[in-house]
Amino acid sequence: MPENIVLRPNLAAGIFVCALGVVVAAAALQSPLGTPTEMGPGFFPLALSCLLILLGLLVLFTDAEGEAGAGEGAVPWRGVALVAAAPLVFFGTVHLLGLALSIFVVSVISSSASRQARLVPTLLFSVALSALCTLVFVIALGLDLAILGTLFTGG
Repeated sequence: MPENIVLRPNLAAGIFVCALGVVVAAAALQSPLGTPTEMGPGFFPLALSCLLILLGLLVLFTDAEGEAGAGEGAVPWRGVALVAAAPLVFFGTVHLLGLALSIFVVSVISSSASRQARLVPTLLFSVALSALCTLVFVIALGLDLAILGTLFTGG
C-alpha cells in the first residue's frame, strides 16, 4: 500500500456501519416480518438495520465533504468490535435469557465500547434501558417477546 494513503476513521466507520446494517438486514429477513400493525420477530431488526445503513451513508457523505486531513487517527477497534458484537449477542441470547436480560447484556457490552465508561452508571443505565424496552415492547405494544427466556422458564 502506498505511504500517502491513510485510512480515515470516519470513512472506515461509515463503511463498517453500512456493512453491519446489510448483515443485520440479511439476518432479519430470515425471520417473519409481519405487518406494521402485527410485527413479526424480523420487523424491528430490519428497521434498525435500515437505520444503520442510513447512518453509515450519512457518515460516509459527511466524511467525503470534510477536509482531507480532518479526522485522521487510529481507528478505535475495541469500540468497533464491541458495538458490532452487540446485535449478534442480542440475537444469540434473546431466546435463552429473554428480552429484559438480553437488553441489559447488550447495553453493558455497548457501553463498554467507550474507555470512559464507568461501572455504576453503566449498570444503572442498562437496568433503566432494560425496563424501558420491556415496558414499551412487551407491555405497551404487546409484542410476543418473552421477558424471561428459556433459561429461567424451563421452556
